[in-house]
Amino acid sequence: MLHRKLSALHDKSSRFHALASLCPEIQKISPELALQQYLGRPTGLCPLSHPKNALFTARSSPNLRTSSKKTPKAIKKPPIEKKNTYDRDLDCMSEENLLTIIEYSYVCPFKNRRNNYYCFYCKDYYAKPEDLRAHTVSHDTKPFQLLMGYKKMPKIDITRIDCRLCTTKIEDLGTFKQHIDQIHGKKIYFEAPDKMLLYKLTWNDLVCVMCSNVFEDFNALNTHMVEHFSNFTCDMCGMCFLEKPRLDAHLKRHKDDERHTCEVCGKVFKSNHYKDMHVDIVHKKKAIIRCPRCDECFMSYALKNRHLTEAHGQKRTYPCNLCDKIYNRQKTLTEHQRRNHQKVLKHQCEYCDQRFYLPSRLKEHMATHTGERNFRCEYCDKSYPRLKSLQYHIRTHTNDRRYRCHLCGQAFIQNASLKSHIKSHHPECDVEQCYF
Repeated sequence: MLHRKLSALHDKSSRFHALASLCPEIQKISPELALQQYLGRPTGLCPLSHPKNALFTARSSPNLRTSSKKTPKAIKKPPIEKKNTYDRDLDCMSEENLLTIIEYSYVCPFKNRRNNYYCFYCKDYYAKPEDLRAHTVSHDTKPFQLLMGYKKMPKIDITRIDCRLCTTKIEDLGTFKQHIDQIHGKKIYFEAPDKMLLYKLTWNDLVCVMCSNVFEDFNALNTHMVEHFSNFTCDMCGMCFLEKPRLDAHLKRHKDDERHTCEVCGKVFKSNHYKDMHVDIVHKKKAIIRCPRCDECFMSYALKNRHLTEAHGQKRTYPCNLCDKIYNRQKTLTEHQRRNHQKVLKHQCEYCDQRFYLPSRLKEHMATHTGERNFRCEYCDKSYPRLKSLQYHIRTHTNDRRYRCHLCGQAFIQNASLKSHIKSHHPECDVEQCYF
């Protein structure tokens, strides 16, 4: 009963005085120690008078009596045996391998935005890969792990590998791992996969280190890398991503109802990034789109692509190696291959056997069975089976002319109208390029 009453008392002093009623000797030790020993024992056992309590018997003797103000030192627990390093999961091993490679080799981690290269550590911009590599060597590699954050597959330029601890020249990562482990005793987990995206950055054509395909610029190569590391796919639009956080950020854009509107002209964009680019190019007249092969900048991607074709001889075509189709964008080619050749059709109609690549296409198809026209215009009585059709229609009411010709400035409500305008008034321009 006393044990239960003590547990019910919240005040430490009250507990101690209640416990002192068991034995006067309890008052000779500290309250903390008395309460700790009593509440951990079978009910009714005095922590001092019980014969098995050698610790308290010794402390209650006159020669070894201690002040009630001092708390005895805690008994040291035996050290916990460390877990065998080989019991760690592969992700942890891969990360340790990556940190070892960054610290002891000359590989160059970097960041990019489309075809622009930035220092991984200080985010300075460098147009030429050789300048980026020379700059990165000057940085201490210790902040790498912190800066990497959630990005478990950072971009690494392996044009130069070599060993920092000796003068050995090394040209591939496999050889470097063997060298740093066997010669310098730096632990490498050979069973763990490489969790990094490998590139060999050059000024001209870029070669994929995985399959040796050649690409005209880094943006095309980076898009192609998803084919080798397509870990996550958006069910709404089919885009593929290397990492789960990237997919999560992408999904938020689908759910984001926020309108990113230009304060100058009222044009609406799907993200703040594209709105800022529009303001810089259209209203501030800044040429912010860089050529990946020289220092020239342009007002639109169409002008940059024309420059690449005329000045550098690039062919902006992406043929499918499985059929005779040719596309002008790498992304369109990838979607074509996944849809038509790899048959990635996850979404099946419940009324018939048709399957679709995107859930949005399935939803449009379902209207052919149900006849539903759930999307009604708030300005008139028209209704549509597709949300996108309704959105196009509403622009005729709001005079939302978001598609502007970059050559003459004329604006249109629909992209199809802009393309017709380009074909008839500017036949020398490629209508399939991007316009702001």
